[in-house]
This record gives sequence, C-alpha cells and structure tokens, in this order.
Amino acid sequence: MEYLWEDSVIFMGTQDMDSTHEFYSKNLGFSSYEENGESKIYNMPGGCKLAFSSKIKMQRDFKNPIISLTTPYVDSLYTKFKQEGVCIKNKPKYNSSSRKYYFHMIDPNGYIIEIQKKKSKI
Repeated sequence: MEYLWEDSVIFMGTQDMDSTHEFYSKNLGFSSYEENGESKIYNMPGGCKLAFSSKIKMQRDFKNPIISLTTPYVDSLYTKFKQEGVCIKNKPKYNSSSRKYYFHMIDPNGYIIEIQKKKSKI
C-alpha cells in the first residue's frame, strides 16, 4: 500500500516559547526541525514532529492533551527528570488494564507528558 502522507506535525499552543524550548530540547532531547518567529517544530522519535506556536490557544485539562513517549528506561528517566527539577505528577506505576508502566510529568505549558513502557502479554 502506498502511503498518502509524507510527514506529520502536531501543533500545540504556548505562552512561553523559551521555557518550552528549554524543556523539549534539554530535558527531552528533541532536536529542532524548523522555527520562525511564532512557532518551533521538534523532531520526535518515530518520525513525527511536535510544534509549539504562540498563535495557538493553549488547551489544558488533565485528559487533554497527553503527549506519550515510549521507552524501556522509565525508572532511570523518572530519576533524571526529578533531579532536573521537572514537575512530576506521579511515581512510576503499572496499569494492568493497558499493560503499561508509566509516570506523568508536566511541561512548562501545563501539558501532560507520559513516559511509558509497554508490557507484553503474560
């Protein structure tokens, strides 16, 4: 099957581009893809891109949105982010219904970042 899409970018609002850039480039290690005066786009693992724009209204709620990143290093990243002063919502825990081990942290905009490791079926 031929894919219709060549790329994807998720745009989110921000009121503080400097803090947002610091968090996503330094804490998460995302490389910068493109920027202009009102937005910055970052490369994410897997080929997707995440963008923040000062022209987009921010949406903050516990369930909306959640940026989920998958890694085998949940515990070591929890320790790293805690030492770096990142706002952590909960310690790593296992959710048996979704078979994931995860924790949540908050970015400078108030968005939830979920760091998770999927567990295989037992």
